[in-house]
Amino acid sequence: MAIVLSVAGGAYIGLLRGERVREQEIEELAAEHYGIGVERLQAEDYGRARAEFTYVLDLDPNHELAQQGLAAAEAGIAALPTPTVETYEVVAADLYAEAVDRYEAEDWQEAATTLIQLRKLDAEHEVESVEEMLFTSLYNAGMALLEADRMEEGVFYLDQAAALRPLDAEATVQRDLAARYITALGLWGADWESCIHSFAELYDLAPNYRDVAERLRGAQLAYADAWYLLGEMCPAEDYYSRALKMGDDEEISEKRDAATEYCAVATPTPIVSVAGTHVITLTEIPEGFNYGRLAYPVYNAQTYSYDVWALFADGRLMGMAADADQPCWVWSNGTLGFRDLSAFTPGLSMIVPGEDGPRQLMQNGSLASPTFSPDGARVAYASYYGGGDWRILIAPVDGSEDPIVHAEGKGPAWGPSRLLARTG
Repeated sequence: MAIVLSVAGGAYIGLLRGERVREQEIEELAAEHYGIGVERLQAEDYGRARAEFTYVLDLDPNHELAQQGLAAAEAGIAALPTPTVETYEVVAADLYAEAVDRYEAEDWQEAATTLIQLRKLDAEHEVESVEEMLFTSLYNAGMALLEADRMEEGVFYLDQAAALRPLDAEATVQRDLAARYITALGLWGADWESCIHSFAELYDLAPNYRDVAERLRGAQLAYADAWYLLGEMCPAEDYYSRALKMGDDEEISEKRDAATEYCAVATPTPIVSVAGTHVITLTEIPEGFNYGRLAYPVYNAQTYSYDVWALFADGRLMGMAADADQPCWVWSNGTLGFRDLSAFTPGLSMIVPGEDGPRQLMQNGSLASPTFSPDGARVAYASYYGGGDWRILIAPVDGSEDPIVHAEGKGPAWGPSRLLARTG
């Protein structure tokens, strides 16, 4: 069914939306403190510059400019006539004094940042006092951010506080509710079934939490409308009825009644669950699979075709695309390319984070083995020309130019060093 195919991979897309928000917040924080580090370096305040660059690298270990800044700061410290240890002690004392000022002013986020820098510079400096102030700052910052509807940031700060000591009951509850809300909202428009399930669980726990009731009802209506437009009246009637239990509406009642009447006399085609509508958590993952993700095809005995699934190192196993095989990740992001085996749209397609459904790259049943350039801008693939002959073609992912023939052969594989391997 089209409605099922349209949400295939929805849970994965929702997950990536949340990850992108967190990554953006970290990038912004790293950029802010990199700028402060550069200012301190130019002012020849090498100790403080070192603390700033160290903090940036703690947020982003691959930040090349911060690595260069740290090297310059350490070179500046080494050139000072004052012994290095004494220099660090002076900087640590300055950071501690600054942290106390911000703590007493209840500037919780800045106090936490300064205290984290201090611990990175000198973990033995005023240990008990620093830890107490850091926990309180992280806790208060997290709770304040949750209150301000900045939930991603609030959860981030509370998780850091929890790493120091257990949170109290109130913070634990608020953190859990916020995390559930973030997860549910990340599925909005990408996977209505999972979105409804997540908001329903949250509603059962805390029916008055934020706009969870309105969100749950809105998701139910959106899913019902999607089924209604496809002429699938039985599931449409179900979700209209759920929404009406949360609030009467004349127009919705009319749609529900129409769907109920049609469903009572029609013989609907059974709807088979398709990969991508649910996430499974494994109790045990393969030995040695400690990071990354793996996509692979699985034969579906119900459809006599293949589906693409993805396994993540944290144990999540989720369906990505039905009637598909030959999956290939894009190096630069979470996009997944694959060969579309469906009878109506055979060819090459991709699931792009942030988009509601798979995007077809090109339609042709003779195409196979998609692989992407390291920057994700180009796709190479094999095309069958008959008589046992295969050729490798390369084309822009955005379709801005026609494909060009690269070489004879098949099974292309584009590596991170920009080399393109092939067989034949």
